[in-house]
Amino acid sequence: VEGSITSYAQYEAKRDQYEKNVAEVEKQKQTDAKELQALKEELKTIATSIADKEAEVKILKSEFPVYVISRVVKDIEYHMNEFLKKTYNGRYTVEVLDKNNALRIVYGPKKQDVALASGYEKSLFNLAFKIAISKTIGNRCLLLDEADSAASTKNSSLFYSVLGYSIGTYFDQIILVSHKEAVREMLEDDFGAEVITFVNGVAT
Repeated sequence: VEGSITSYAQYEAKRDQYEKNVAEVEKQKQTDAKELQALKEELKTIATSIADKEAEVKILKSEFPVYVISRVVKDIEYHMNEFLKKTYNGRYTVEVLDKNNALRIVYGPKKQDVALASGYEKSLFNLAFKIAISKTIGNRCLLLDEADSAASTKNSSLFYSVLGYSIGTYFDQIILVSHKEAVREMLEDDFGAEVITFVNGVAT
C-alpha cells in the first residue's frame, strides 16, 4: 500500500508538472499569436507604404517630367531665341518641342534637328540652351567653359557683350573660361571683369 501511495504521489507530481507545462505552452502560444498578428499588421502597413512609394516613383518617372517639360519648354524656347536674336540678328531661330517626355530642338524654316547642325552651330545652340536653362530655373550664377571655342573673335565679342549686359537682370555672377586674348581684353576693358590667368595650371 505504501508503495502504491508513493507511486501515486509521483504520478500526481508528474501530472501537475505536465499540466503546468501545458499551461505555459498555451500561454506562449497566445503570446506568439499576438506577436504574429502584430507582425502581420506591420507587414500590411509596410506593403501599403511600398505600394504608395511605387505609385510615387511611377508619377516621378512619367507624369512629373511631362508636367515639368510642359512648364518650361516655352520659356526655354523664348530665352534661346532671345539670345540668338541679340547675338546673330535672327539668323538662327529655334523651336523647342516636347517629344516622348524629352526636349527636341529644331531650327530653321525646315525645322532641322540641331543634332544635324555644323560644329559651330551646335556650339552656338548649346550655349543658347545653357543660358536659357539658367534663366528659366532662376539660376543666378552661370559657368561657361570654352563657350566661344568655335566662334570668331567678332562673334565671341557679340555673345559676351549680351552676357555682360545680362548681369544684374538675370545673373549675379558669370564665370567664363576662354583661351582668347581678345576676349580677356574685352572683358577687362568693357565690363571691368576680374581676369585670372593660368600658366601651366597656376594662377598668375
